[in-house]
Amino acid sequence: MTIETFKDNMTNIVVKLWNDEVASRRFFKLFDEKTFTQKFLNPKWHDTSLLVVAKHNGTIIGFGHAIYDERSSSSHGYITCIVVKSTFQRQKIGSMILTALENFLSKNNIMTIRQLFLDPINLEWIVPNTTNHDHPNVPGVLINSAWYFFLVNNGYKVDGFQQDAFYLNLKAYETNEPTINPEYNITLYDKTKHHGFNELFKELNNSMWAESVKNNLAKETPDPMLIIEKNGQILGWTGPLKTTSSKSNR
Repeated sequence: MTIETFKDNMTNIVVKLWNDEVASRRFFKLFDEKTFTQKFLNPKWHDTSLLVVAKHNGTIIGFGHAIYDERSSSSHGYITCIVVKSTFQRQKIGSMILTALENFLSKNNIMTIRQLFLDPINLEWIVPNTTNHDHPNVPGVLINSAWYFFLVNNGYKVDGFQQDAFYLNLKAYETNEPTINPEYNITLYDKTKHHGFNELFKELNNSMWAESVKNNLAKETPDPMLIIEKNGQILGWTGPLKTTSSKSNR
């Protein structure tokens, strides 16, 4: 058994592994070679990510991916995924891949690994019990999934915060005005009327959200952003809001 760095000519094999072993369970979305390349092999991840494969007698039977965000002062790493062909599972191959990915992060001075939505590789997933209603970024690790137990069995802690994903079918949606203190106003951000993003994100200690707003406002036509404000001061925010080609909101 060997662990090797991924090469471009392995793309079709790795995509098939993902689709057969992961997407077939109807939670994560399918990949094709084009979407896999766009997601994992984007040149901007060249120095901050690692994609490896596991080979048995020269045949690829697994792969894994790790990444870190060099823009973040917190220096967290992420294990995006580890996939092993079903006939080779429970033979420590996944753990071998994990060790290779952890070593990569460690050599790049990454001291902690987190599994949540801040991973720069946004894995798209299908909302359970729907007809392929999808979301563009999995919030974290699905509790009691095979991936969850794999991480637990390899020493990862699960006593931190948990994040819920909320879903609402809008087909029969009717507006209900929220109960809110009349001093506050929920509205779309207007740069001529509202201020305070810098103060808000400093208070929340979240530079990535601040960057998201900055990048959005730099667009020729920014996506809408929903805020709660009082006398023009921004007190809460969500967004940027846009609809994907699958018509799911993000």
